Amino acid sequence: LVLSCKKREVIENNYNQTDILIGWYDSILKPSIQNCVAYAGSLETSLKEENLKASELEWQSISIAWRGVEPFIIKDLRNSFLAFRIDNWPVDTSDIKEILSSTELIDEDFVNSLPSDNVGFYAIEYLVFSKHLEKNKKYYQLLKLLGKVLRTDFLKTEKIISDSEEDFKTATGYTLSSTIGQVLNQAPQVCEEALRYKISIPIGYYEYVSLDDKHLEAWRSKTSHTIIFHTLKNLRNVFYGLGESEGLNDFLIAADKKDIVDTADEYFAEAEDLFNELNTPLFGRLVENKEVLTELRLSFKKIRSLLMISVAPTLGFTVSFSDSDGD
Repeated sequence: LVLSCKKREVIENNYNQTDILIGWYDSILKPSIQNCVAYAGSLETSLKEENLKASELEWQSISIAWRGVEPFIIKDLRNSFLAFRIDNWPVDTSDIKEILSSTELIDEDFVNSLPSDNVGFYAIEYLVFSKHLEKNKKYYQLLKLLGKVLRTDFLKTEKIISDSEEDFKTATGYTLSSTIGQVLNQAPQVCEEALRYKISIPIGYYEYVSLDDKHLEAWRSKTSHTIIFHTLKNLRNVFYGLGESEGLNDFLIAADKKDIVDTADEYFAEAEDLFNELNTPLFGRLVENKEVLTELRLSFKKIRSLLMISVAPTLGFTVSFSDSDGD
């Protein structure tokens, strides 16, 4: 897989941050959340029709589209906690089994009252892709309501993103409240989640865990590798911009810091090459992929450190995200 073609370099003396913000919003964030809403609508329809094969495909489309939203979970969207409710991993399967076996009435109010690890698209993944669950009336009832609530949460997320468009595109400057400052705090967290939860814990990198396929995010759908790829792809899009849109690399070049861009080129190319070495899907193949995944973990660490230690300070931004010890 190829992440993207590197666009032409743009050198400017007086760099306008707004060019990056418009590109991020129009080329990455807005299309991503619109796709999430559209796929969630199709997923809701397939669940209503009890067409699980179609639901599997729509679920995977949602998961991919969501990776374009993750780098921009900032400001009002972060404060809404909607992202946490939409994308909470792992889910509490014991709770969900208890709901399925109980005699309690399941309605929309009931689902809305459930904790975050009982809802969202990973709860739907558990129900849709699990082979051992009895596909009875209550099973489909819960699935349909989860699908409806997920679509509603995506619509709420889309509204927050739409309502904040002007602020997103005009909040320039070098404070933590500026859009670039916020994204430069969020992007390292996305890297950290990738290297720690999507790679390190499943391969047993830390002393307190053992290698276990079932620690892979989205192991039931066997799409763990797809999530890693699209996480990396969208981090790259944030740095370089998408298509002809400008990115952080243009800002750095304007600041006469092409050496940092050259380092980013090296790190992203290395991560792409390592991903392409993986034998996928990862579920059932962690042992044979462990060495490459360990190196890929290091690539995410390099990208995270580059953003925090080189990119942000060089451009005059402060990063408050503190988990930079490389665990």
